[in-house]
Order: sequence, then C-alpha cells, then structure tokens
Amino acid sequence: MKFTKMVAASLLAFASIPAAAQSDVGLAVGATVYGSDAGEVGKIVEVGDGYVIVDTGTHKATLPNSSFGKGSKGPLIGLTKAGLDEFVAKANAEAAAKLAEVLKPQATIQGAAGGDLGTVKSIEADGTVVVTYKGIDTAFPKDQFYANDAGQLALPFTAEQLDQALAPQFEAAGEAKAALEAALTAGKKVKTSDGVEVGAIRELDAQGNVVVDRSAGPITLPKNLFTADAAGNPALLIDKAALDAATAG
Repeated sequence: MKFTKMVAASLLAFASIPAAAQSDVGLAVGATVYGSDAGEVGKIVEVGDGYVIVDTGTHKATLPNSSFGKGSKGPLIGLTKAGLDEFVAKANAEAAAKLAEVLKPQATIQGAAGGDLGTVKSIEADGTVVVTYKGIDTAFPKDQFYANDAGQLALPFTAEQLDQALAPQFEAAGEAKAALEAALTAGKKVKTSDGVEVGAIRELDAQGNVVVDRSAGPITLPKNLFTADAAGNPALLIDKAALDAATAG
C-alpha cells in the first residue's frame, strides 16, 4: 500500500478535467501524461485506489483520478509540467514546515484513522525517527511522517496495520520478557555484559527493582538493566566498569 498524500489537490481543483472526459483515460503504469499545452508532463509510475503517481523528472506528484482526462495522445491534466512542478514544490515546502513544528521527541503520533500510534523516542542524525509503540522501539524513515489536518504528528497507517507489521517484534518481546522473569530468581548468579560475575539475586523489591547481593554489600538495580542470557541466567546489559561507576559511593 502506498502511503502518500494527494499533492496540491486543492490547488489542482481548478484544473480538473470534466467528469465526462474521465472515462477510459488510459491510467496505466508507464503511460505518458500530457499537459494543457499538449507537452509531456511525465510518466505514470503507480496507479492506486483513486490516485495516480506521476513522475515529472523533477517531482513525483500524487494526483486524484479526477485530475485526468482523455487526450489525443494519452492521459491529460489541466496543467503544464512547469505548473505541476511549481504546485508540488510549494506543497512539499508547506508540508515540511508543518512537520518540523510537530516532529519532536515525546510527541504523540496519530494514526491515519485516528488513535494513538505511540510516541517519538528520538530523532537520529540520519533523520530516522525511533518510535515507542506498545513497549517496542521501531525506526521509521522521516518521510513517512506528516502533520495531519488537526496539526498533529501522524503516520499514514492505522493501529491495526501497525500491529500486523510489528507482530513478530511483539512475539519476540513477549518471549524475552518471559525469559527474563524466569531468570530473575533469588539465588541466581548475575554477570555483567563482559562476563564478570558480580553477585547473586536476593529478591525483587516492591517497585520491581532487582536487589543483588555482592561481597561489598547489596545493590538495587532497575529491571531494565537485565536480560536473560542463552542459558536462561540473569545478565546485565552494562559491563563491570559501568556498573562500578554507577554504584560508586
């Protein structure tokens, strides 16, 4: 499914082709689209449900089917190539400005049909956006995000579609959680990520933190610092040096 918005649809309304001329216009991938000056506008690169994507060589414009009519040489729109490129450039600039206002860490993300799709955890240097959704961190390309009509950060799919796409991750996360719960058992030895044994689990306290008995005295660590190793034993996600630094004093 192609998740793109209709580009400059309102601007193109005045240039729409009359409905009587829209039947059998030849909207097929590879077809050349012509403009109001009879010149070539670009090639159709995708035909979807109610939309067509035209590549002008400068931009890819997603246009509603109602923008096309049947010309003598092929599909026709009521704009020239230059006119379409101008509208697309303007629409893209406006969309980018609106997105910049709402794409920020901790921002809540709306789905295409409304509903909560999680929050922005971070925006990486390469533009990748890390989203936390139902406890799972997933990276999305920045160009999948947009500001919706209500001025909210949004992704162009529904919660149901995202659940389906992330089903393997949810399953893996559930298995990892179960393995960790089994590993965090009183008496089990704890090793750091570099393999150094640092003590044994005494208990999980009322807040769910892990109390580890060491020769230097007990320490209390958050559960999210632990994982279960291949043998099902508790292991820290930090090395011995980082543990010592975190618990010094």
